[in-house]
Amino acid sequence: MAIKFFYYCIVVFGFMSVFLLTKEPYGLKAELSGKNLAQIELFGAQNFDLTKDGTLSITTAQEVKRYAKFDTFTKLHVIHKNKNFVDTVLSNNAILQDRIVTLNGNVRYFRSDGLSLKTQEAVYAMDTKILSSAVEFLLQNNRLDVQGESFVYRFNDGVLDALGIHAVIKDKTQ
Repeated sequence: MAIKFFYYCIVVFGFMSVFLLTKEPYGLKAELSGKNLAQIELFGAQNFDLTKDGTLSITTAQEVKRYAKFDTFTKLHVIHKNKNFVDTVLSNNAILQDRIVTLNGNVRYFRSDGLSLKTQEAVYAMDTKILSSAVEFLLQNNRLDVQGESFVYRFNDGVLDALGIHAVIKDKTQ
């Protein structure tokens, strides 16, 4: 009886082996070249730009997605130290493509000397160091409140060109 059972098991095993050898293996076929599929996804990302003199900038994001031609950031926070100031940039969302950063949703820029800029959208060209916005903005420091319709700020020159502004200048003597 035990020998017959053993032969039946060998026959069943043989049929299963032939069946499995003739079947095509299962697999997931996904194409990574699609624009809607992120190639890399990071959560709680931090980037430190270090030099021989110390930390130059710290960039953090709640979520980073890298696609074939661009990167997206959620809850972006950048602290950057330059010659004269420490700059801080905050934004709900950002897209980096071809060295141009597009900031969307509650965009805020603060400088260590008290200057602040608030808007809903802004575009920063990394190569030319020009920040611009085509929507309303609020620029403030300890002596000045400026509301406007759009602006272009050239970091290298320290020049701000703005359209449709309403400015309030506070007198320090009061």
